[in-house]
Amino acid sequence: MEPLATGYTLIEAPVWDAERGLFFSDVLRGGVYLLSPAGTVATVVPGRRGIGGMALHAAGGLVVGGPRHRGGAL
Repeated sequence: MEPLATGYTLIEAPVWDAERGLFFSDVLRGGVYLLSPAGTVATVVPGRRGIGGMALHAAGGLVVGGPRHRGGAL
């Protein structure tokens, strides 16, 4: 296996979007990130800890959920 990104703690909730890339959360440090097809990582939601589930929304957004925030669309 080849590492795609480093510097994260507990990675959760991977969601693949064919155009944008791979969304993932870092449960312990917080945040939602996007690994683009080009290999760059961008912060989508800074600092939110505990995000354990995500899904793509029909309108093109991203829905995130965790114990402290019962879901919200981005």
